[in-house]
Amino acid sequence: MRISHPNLRFYTREALADQLLDQLEFGRLDLLFFPLPHRRAQLSELPLFREPLYVVVPENHPFTQFDRVEPERLAGETVLSLEPGHRLYDQIKRICDDFGAHLSHDYEGTSLDTIRHMVAMGMGISLMPALYVQSEVEPQDHVRAMPLVELTPNRTIGMVWRRSTVRSADFTALGQSIRTILSQRVPDLIVLDAP
Repeated sequence: MRISHPNLRFYTREALADQLLDQLEFGRLDLLFFPLPHRRAQLSELPLFREPLYVVVPENHPFTQFDRVEPERLAGETVLSLEPGHRLYDQIKRICDDFGAHLSHDYEGTSLDTIRHMVAMGMGISLMPALYVQSEVEPQDHVRAMPLVELTPNRTIGMVWRRSTVRSADFTALGQSIRTILSQRVPDLIVLDAP
């Protein structure tokens, strides 16, 4: 993006999903990169990609002997997640419920970095998105990530903006640029076609 759009600047904010959507609706933010769907009628969305979730375990965990993890092996495992209110929390909770894993409420992280450090300390395992795994998990030697066998939980990420904005065409063009870059550089993602 820096090469193709050298004057483009993103000032990023992190918050819970509903807080970000409220800030967008009230004009405090222009654009969100956000898990879809969002379910707010006054907002437009452009799906960008679908990313798988990977099981992330400490380096000495029994799962490290496998290239892929059978979902049934999650039974009885303590799973660490972001706090409630994050879309990823809801998704991880459903997976834990489906396969008998214990979603830890002793500590719920406010960032994936915190969760990764807790996994490295042996406090549990987690499920993390592919982009995060590629940039922050794979370079580490204290944690390991692997996919689930025959179950590829994923999440769809897209751009969301106010329907009333005059920048819709600009945002759509930006989204297409992002799709092109991702399709060339990130093979773990399923880049979604323009509608």
